[in-house]
Amino acid sequence: MARAERLNGCAKKTGRIFMISIRSITGSASISAFSAAALAANPATVATAVATAATVVVVAAASVGAFKPTDAGPDQSITLPDNRVVLSARSNGTRVEWRQIGGPVGAIIASPTSLATSVTLPRAGTYTFEIWSRKVADKVIGSDRVRITVRPAPAGTPGVPVWKPLAIGAGGFITGIDLHRDGIERVIRTDTYGAYLWANDKWNQLVTATSMPADERLPNGGGVTDVVISPTNTQRLYMYYNSRFYRSDNKGASWTRSAGFGESAANANDDYRTGSYKIAVDPINADIVYVGTRDDGLRRSSDGGVTWTTVGEIPVGLHRFDAQGRVTDTGGGISVFFDPAGGRTGSQTSVVYASSWGNGIWRSANGGGGWVKIADGNNSPIQGWRSEIASDGTLFAIDKPNGSGAVWRYRGGVWTNVSPANNLQTVTIDPTNPNRVYVFSGSGEPWRTVDGGATWTRLDTPGVRTAAGDVTWHAWTSEDFFSTAQVHFDPKIPGKIWIAQGIGVWTAQVDDTTRKVTWQATSRGVEQLVINDIIAPPGGQPVTAAWDRAIFYSESLNQFPATHGPAFNFNSAWDLDWSPANPRFIVANTSDHRYCCTDQGDPTQAGWSIDGGKNWTTFASFPQIDTSINPDNPTIRLGFPQQRFGFGDIAVAANTIDNIIWLPSWNRQPAYTLNRGASWSIVRLPGEVNGEYNSHFANFLNRKVLAADRVLPSTFYYYNAAGTNIQGVWRTSDGGKSWARLFVGEITNFSVFNATLNSVPGKAGHLFFTPGPLSGDPDVPLRRSVDGGATWTDVPGISRVHAFGFGKPKVAGGYPTIFAAGTVNGQYGIYRSTDEGASWQSMGFPNNSLDTVRTIDGDKNVFGRVFVGFAGSGATYGTMN
Repeated sequence: MARAERLNGCAKKTGRIFMISIRSITGSASISAFSAAALAANPATVATAVATAATVVVVAAASVGAFKPTDAGPDQSITLPDNRVVLSARSNGTRVEWRQIGGPVGAIIASPTSLATSVTLPRAGTYTFEIWSRKVADKVIGSDRVRITVRPAPAGTPGVPVWKPLAIGAGGFITGIDLHRDGIERVIRTDTYGAYLWANDKWNQLVTATSMPADERLPNGGGVTDVVISPTNTQRLYMYYNSRFYRSDNKGASWTRSAGFGESAANANDDYRTGSYKIAVDPINADIVYVGTRDDGLRRSSDGGVTWTTVGEIPVGLHRFDAQGRVTDTGGGISVFFDPAGGRTGSQTSVVYASSWGNGIWRSANGGGGWVKIADGNNSPIQGWRSEIASDGTLFAIDKPNGSGAVWRYRGGVWTNVSPANNLQTVTIDPTNPNRVYVFSGSGEPWRTVDGGATWTRLDTPGVRTAAGDVTWHAWTSEDFFSTAQVHFDPKIPGKIWIAQGIGVWTAQVDDTTRKVTWQATSRGVEQLVINDIIAPPGGQPVTAAWDRAIFYSESLNQFPATHGPAFNFNSAWDLDWSPANPRFIVANTSDHRYCCTDQGDPTQAGWSIDGGKNWTTFASFPQIDTSINPDNPTIRLGFPQQRFGFGDIAVAANTIDNIIWLPSWNRQPAYTLNRGASWSIVRLPGEVNGEYNSHFANFLNRKVLAADRVLPSTFYYYNAAGTNIQGVWRTSDGGKSWARLFVGEITNFSVFNATLNSVPGKAGHLFFTPGPLSGDPDVPLRRSVDGGATWTDVPGISRVHAFGFGKPKVAGGYPTIFAAGTVNGQYGIYRSTDEGASWQSMGFPNNSLDTVRTIDGDKNVFGRVFVGFAGSGATYGTMN
């Protein structure tokens, strides 16, 4: 028997498969194979067999690795473009589950509940996967981990695109932040594209072509209405995105859509986007989740988002309608949050609050089983714009009737208005002291109380700085109006606060003596600018035009710029162009889209740069428009004379940097200058009636229908898509003085919105055209002309083109490389052609992004390199040899 015990112990330790000869007393022999698992699981049977034998002789032993109840298999290494491995585990459990616990975000596990599964790895890096095994009654019996190293493709690998973000840094509104109570995990949401998880010392995009469900990997773009981490399971994330609800059990590496939730309309970029929580997860039960919707009330799930019920006691948030019954204001919907200090009812938290926009606030004391209205605007708030619960259960709520922004305290069943000021935006409470509360206005002005709101101290206007490795220009730009969405105390580091803000994420350290809050940029990894245009002139560096922070010159592709142009204040640039006469000369159309704020800087800063985009000079004058034409134009109606001529498109001649044409928005006439903006003349087209122009009807359109020929002197092309008497393609050969129509009608269908007309470098009269991204994505071809726009043909093999541009030819003197974001053989992506569009090579999805492409330009200096600008996630560049 001692020999059997030693054998069993050896099996447990070494995990070998033993071929054992059990020789009986009678001399007969039988050969049996016992695995380590069998020895461990059935020691009595083995011991009995061994005890009745005369001898036990190990005939052979084959090592299969150290025995564990669960074995994830050996570590592996691969090299791109190979991006798939098979994980193969062994387990004596009845249920297993794989999940990613480390490495780049976005790995896709094909069969997470199978012992063997393929895994798709989106980029180079080291990934860690863990497998758990369970037996009946969900008893965990073991886990193991395996590491997969993905090496980058060797430099210059033919046909393998390499994509990297063009380092600009954040730039858009971070509308919310969720800090997990462990002090490690955190997520943020944006109003333009996606959401981010903090990992590996930077923010990582959660909405990608590898993380979203396979049938949703389309370039839809859009911000995230809300995203949160389960308090009890940091692997569990919930997301409300594009009106749908998603769950992840691997920190966002992959998402599953809740079919039971269906769709409930939500707009991550509406006027209420910085308001309170739309998703709330029970602090003690990861499967209980509430979603406050805009149109469909308060939804509740008790099984992790599989099935849903509607909480009937909470009314839909207030909507406003016009005389015809059309919705004019959808309101802030419903927000919901738990009180962790309120005890528990069974397996759920007892106290839950829900605020319905314009209707009041409700409280449940039994885990949502019943609700009592506690606030209705009568000596109480009417809606919880931002609400926080202190550790002692005291509720602080920001109320915004008519936008006033008052802070209310709810303690002991009594509401008290404790506001230190009006126009407050957000509130945060120290987790270690329920009486230490900070509130902030929408412009970032802070107040502090250390006695629960009885008295307040007004702190100084925030200062800003950046840290090494973070977004450099954040400490330089004008942020006097520190657009504030949400502020949170760090759950672990005393006195540390986080802010989700208009251009990024920041942190600050405060205490009871702090007189000034100094924010430090913590935005690395976030790229959120809305890019309107990107150009890469010959001999120069890429220059981008964007909303909110107008122009960025990228001295280095991988380092954040220190400044932006044309000045340090808020503004937006809409179009850029360079001149073959001097490729370092760049012209930009810069116009502030906020009609509210002309006192915060020149609303129109259109002008030029003579050094490739580093420094800018504003035009000495701006065109003047006959305001009797179309007097209902918004810039006229709102009374801002400086903005009467703004937005739209701009182009500079091939032969001189002094000849510029500017096509404004709001259906205004173009204007030209022959002296670099010292004076302007209005374009008059033959046959126009009473200033009839319908070429650019709204400033927010990504519409570029004015182009200069890259060879012919003083030659420009202009496309008017809708003018009754002037529809078609027009050309001037004298800098804008006189025009001739070469083509009558629309170049393609649907060409009145986000169309692009562009000329080919080095090729006189060569033009390409696309109607751009369209609702429903109709199958419209890319078109080209080789005679200055007089005739047009379809470019074969590609359609649904959102943007295109031109780069260095494959061979010297050859046709420029064409880059396009479009569909080839039913597959959307970035493509290039080195044979004038006869064939197309795929460059895949840039950085696995599902954001909408707005602009593309090829590098004129490096063959195979392209720059891509997105509708909400900055820009990227890719190279394919």
